[in-house]
Amino acid sequence: MAAAFNAIHRNCRTVRLANLAQLVNVIAPIAATPSGVLLKTTYYPLALYANHAGPAALDVAVTSPKFVTRRFGEQPYLDVMGTYDEAKRRATLAVVNRRQEGEVIASVALAGGRAQPGGRGYLITGSSPDAANTFENPQAVTTQPVTLTASGDRWDYRFPPHSITWLEFDVE
Repeated sequence: MAAAFNAIHRNCRTVRLANLAQLVNVIAPIAATPSGVLLKTTYYPLALYANHAGPAALDVAVTSPKFVTRRFGEQPYLDVMGTYDEAKRRATLAVVNRRQEGEVIASVALAGGRAQPGGRGYLITGSSPDAANTFENPQAVTTQPVTLTASGDRWDYRFPPHSITWLEFDVE
């Protein structure tokens, strides 16, 4: 889900409008039954992107270790999208680490700005790539806050395996 959102944002000059057809039940991020409501794993990236993405997409250059697929050849483990909110002077980075085992350590470099101390971060991951929320285990995958201590125009960050990491920081 997050990689699809990243692709839509990166191609916003072409993709002018996108929506999710089903919100409740039938392949949807929310399941409702007479006994309760379940926020499925797909709900959390949907809520994160809807509530935190800035109005302007940033051009993001990514250098990442790669893996090989049969259909698409070499693909980077890190799938990245960035946005900016000029009114708030806030930048965001959404990073999907597609590596199933092992974190990826990456350098974040800002061109033309510096991150102020005190940013925010959010992490979505589970115990395995197959983790899923169920009525029996509704909290298997949720959004967790993470501490972002980085500041300046360059820093390293550790992206956990099979995760979505959202970083927000105000820019000087």
